[in-house]
Amino acid sequence: HSVESTDMWLTYPPDEEPLYIQYEFDRIYKLHEMLVWNYNSQFEMILGFGLQGVTVQYSVDGTDWTVLGDFELARGTGTVTYTANTVVDLGGAAARYVRLVVNSGWGTMGQYGLSEVRFLYIPAHAREPQPGDGETQVAPATALRWRAGREAVSHEVYLGTDAEVMTLVGTADAATFAPGNLEFGKTYYWQVVEVNEAEEIAAWAGDIWSFATMQYALIDGFESYTDDIDAGEAIFDTWLDGWINNTGSTVGHLESPFAEHTIVRSDHQAMPLFYDNTGSSSYSEAERTFASPQDWTAYGVQALTLYFCGDPDNSAEQMYVKLNGSKILYDGDADDLKETTWRPWTIALADFGVNLRSVTELIIGFEPGGAAGGQGVVYFDDIKLDPTIPAAGRFLVRPWSGDADSGMSSNKTYTHTGKFTGEGVDGEPILAGNGVQFERDRDSSGTNWTLTGPATNVFDTSNPVNVTGDGAALVRGFVYGDQDDSHPVLTLTGLEPGTAYVATFYAVGYGDAGGRFVDVTPGDNPHNPTRIDQNGAGAGNGLLIQYTYTAAGTEMSFAFDALVTGDSWHHYAFSNEVASSN
Repeated sequence: HSVESTDMWLTYPPDEEPLYIQYEFDRIYKLHEMLVWNYNSQFEMILGFGLQGVTVQYSVDGTDWTVLGDFELARGTGTVTYTANTVVDLGGAAARYVRLVVNSGWGTMGQYGLSEVRFLYIPAHAREPQPGDGETQVAPATALRWRAGREAVSHEVYLGTDAEVMTLVGTADAATFAPGNLEFGKTYYWQVVEVNEAEEIAAWAGDIWSFATMQYALIDGFESYTDDIDAGEAIFDTWLDGWINNTGSTVGHLESPFAEHTIVRSDHQAMPLFYDNTGSSSYSEAERTFASPQDWTAYGVQALTLYFCGDPDNSAEQMYVKLNGSKILYDGDADDLKETTWRPWTIALADFGVNLRSVTELIIGFEPGGAAGGQGVVYFDDIKLDPTIPAAGRFLVRPWSGDADSGMSSNKTYTHTGKFTGEGVDGEPILAGNGVQFERDRDSSGTNWTLTGPATNVFDTSNPVNVTGDGAALVRGFVYGDQDDSHPVLTLTGLEPGTAYVATFYAVGYGDAGGRFVDVTPGDNPHNPTRIDQNGAGAGNGLLIQYTYTAAGTEMSFAFDALVTGDSWHHYAFSNEVASSN
């Protein structure tokens, strides 16, 4: 133990009032023992600064005090090997404050000191929660568990989505409780009050803990399928195709690996669904029958979301989904099947009009959008149930070669424009084509927008681009940067709620197609990002990424999360226009 006087407490007594040292805890504890290390400088045996006679008092509020008793504290040894040599039995006293009133010391110098005091307590509060405090991705079916407070007879469980407004949801005899009504995508706060009516203090309120439930329920991520046909583990053994249902579909590749391993949204596999409506069948379907009926009403789920990715050579057919035989048509553009963008399709479950407590069959299909049928392949991944139905807009990704097909017009109403650069004067106008001027930006902010996060690296260059006209200036130079735990976010402000807008991001391929995948998450669909290849048009070729949406409030945001660590979205330029001005 230390013999340095600067490590200890030493003081003179105040005039005309008792000297005491007071300890305050973060809450009320059931105290067991107090261990005391007295004053312990190397000259203590001569000086006698250590306390000798003390009165121990305790309180729950710092106002009303109870006397535990008078005690003599053993003298410090003045050595570095000194250990606590006084133990005071606190007898399970409930206290938040403890006071040692000094009655005498071991010497006559008129100063009094201590080295250290430790308090041991009886764990009357609940502790060691499961899920752990702050844990995320918790299944809604999870039962709450904890280590019970000593001497607790029953356990009151309080729960809520607001730490200030928790309600009693049940009383348990054991240290576990199953709420049963948790929902996906929420943060919950909970507290256990340990109760024993036979004790002086009948209830001990524990800490407030929190956990966050999973954002969705995964129906099929396509990761469990193998190439073992004999074991029935191939993807087409679960998702039946035209070989079984006599439609124009083929699930999986004809040769192993049967699942898709390259064009995937997450993890390692996706489902390739080939459709051919040109032959004897006028429609193509892949169907999955569940081994036991599924309850798609539990835990607050509201929507079915499928992620799909198309192919440029596809025929633009009508995609649809069936649930227990009830059919919902894809409400986006049929040409979405031609885009190599991973986009979400979210369907309100109530729109199917079936018994959602007993879902037995899920079908994905394609039928002719016109008189003649077509063919192609669409990849599916991450079919899931969502707790919300976002009032989300839609992405459109298309090539851009110059002013003629940029979509810019001086007749449109632009609410926001920005050209990121490290050159020129911040805020000055820059000609963007067709009589439209953008705002030059050097500090990642404008009068009604901000770009926050790590996109602070400036890359100004005259790199050749295959975009002609004044618009080429928009893709000469960019800012970039991304981190695994912090992603750039563009926020537009000053929007008019209820107004339809089109946000456009101007880009050029900085490498070959397939080389810069980024998940772009709009603020009106925060749990369902769209994966876009910013190099999708090829090296040097222009690309327009447009998002049509209706403003729910005065702000709209876009977050950019690069798929590959070390990559990032290249922020060249953007605009936001009133949709009715098209």
